Amino acid sequence: METTERNHIIYAIGEGVVSPLGFTASTVYEAVRNGERAGRAHEGTFGLPEPFFASLLDEARLKNAFSALWDYGCDGYTKLEMAAILAANQAIEEANIAPDRDNVIFILSTTKGNIELLENNPYEPERLYLWHTAQMVADFFDNPNTPIVVSNACISGCAAQIEAFRQLRHSGYRYAVVVGADMLSKFIISGFQSFKALSPELCKPFDGSRRGLNLGEGAAALVYTIDDPGTELPAGTLVAEGEAICNDANHISGPSRTGEGLLRAIQKATKGYDTSRTAFINAHGTATPYNDDMESIAIHRAGLQDIPQPKGLLRAHARCGRHPGGHLVGTRATRRHRTGLRRHGRTRHCRRHPYLPRNQACTRRQFPQTHLRLWRKQRRFTIQHHEITDYGKAQF
Repeated sequence: METTERNHIIYAIGEGVVSPLGFTASTVYEAVRNGERAGRAHEGTFGLPEPFFASLLDEARLKNAFSALWDYGCDGYTKLEMAAILAANQAIEEANIAPDRDNVIFILSTTKGNIELLENNPYEPERLYLWHTAQMVADFFDNPNTPIVVSNACISGCAAQIEAFRQLRHSGYRYAVVVGADMLSKFIISGFQSFKALSPELCKPFDGSRRGLNLGEGAAALVYTIDDPGTELPAGTLVAEGEAICNDANHISGPSRTGEGLLRAIQKATKGYDTSRTAFINAHGTATPYNDDMESIAIHRAGLQDIPQPKGLLRAHARCGRHPGGHLVGTRATRRHRTGLRRHGRTRHCRRHPYLPRNQACTRRQFPQTHLRLWRKQRRFTIQHHEITDYGKAQF
């Protein structure tokens, strides 16, 4: 595509979700709003000697949903590939775009892709590679462009959306289809268990008794487009106004204890904006000791712990992003933008149904020194701006 720089507006026009809580964005939003949870204890799953608490997709239901849309069925596709394609199809249909055009770019966000095939691979050897997964998704929709892969642990979903914004601004594409997908396996669960990072029960983000995170499976997709600054958009449209990625250079598995990377990302993403108009912050909230402490410090250092209450906006604004469907690793940010208030302000579903789901399971806050406010009850609200945080990345 022709390389140009366009200072136009970028906004979302389609979304899709495949989750243990539901197979559309609206059903997942309603499930979250109703306090439903998909996580439970698993014993003997994946042949692991230790039990674990997680949210797993119903594979039979996934295959039925996939086969119902395409006559040739689900043979030849892995669980991750089916979920990714289903989510992408939902978003593309809502956006009403032609995915086989050369003005559409596909971006895949995933951490491990088909990593379970390391143990037993009935397909071609290339099926293990992330680039191959991305190409399969793009080829399914007959897209002629080489897809982009973003694989950077938990920030992959948000980083993939930032990459989409940059592609739209600088590479001449009209549409970007961002797909996030991750599934669990023996490899992934045992890795988190070795870090002692998993909670044996429902996780409690920002709670004083938190013991670790809950993992989950799923896929989510967003379609973004770019338009002229003066374009009149429908009410409730999700517009991307600022983004940043920073590296705190602390440790591969742990953030800076001072929240420096996240602080810098927040400052860059919100530069030029009146942050007092922020409706809420959708934080990473892994329920691990160091992450939650770091995030609360970074939010406090950014001066966002005590946002004034402009007309129509809420003062108590911090909400953890730990989804009732589990921590989705590379899919996380993409789905959180999906689930109603989704990372991107729980997107349009919360604008159509303006309720912010409460922080589930948090009963005893541990951060009085930072005055971090957590929503413990479902609230009705009006969004003007919202912020999304993750390790060293932020969107606004």
